[in-house]
Amino acid sequence: FTQFAVLVFLYIVQLIAINLYSDVQKEWYFTLSHLLGGIWLGFFFAWASALLGYRFNFWLSLLFFVAVAVLWELFEILTGGMTPGSTLYIVDTASDLFAGLVGAGIAGYVVRRMHGW
Repeated sequence: FTQFAVLVFLYIVQLIAINLYSDVQKEWYFTLSHLLGGIWLGFFFAWASALLGYRFNFWLSLLFFVAVAVLWELFEILTGGMTPGSTLYIVDTASDLFAGLVGAGIAGYVVRRMHGW
């Protein structure tokens, strides 16, 4: 339940930012939110691995993040959140993926250090 509550919290905070700030003002915020989303996905992967009885795999957790992030970017396109092909889209997508990947890496690092792997 905690994982779902954190996800709902991130979604609500993102909606607030979309409605309260201009594009230039909220760019730093979205970088932070993608970093936090990556951290959440990394910890979610570790939790799910433990729940299923598997040992945490750092590289597999990063691959999991990339798969979810690509699906999220497709969701943004399908819902009209972004228009593919523009320079802004390419830069936005690359920065989103990078920030999230860093976040997933941070979570993976913490999990590995906590368990001595």
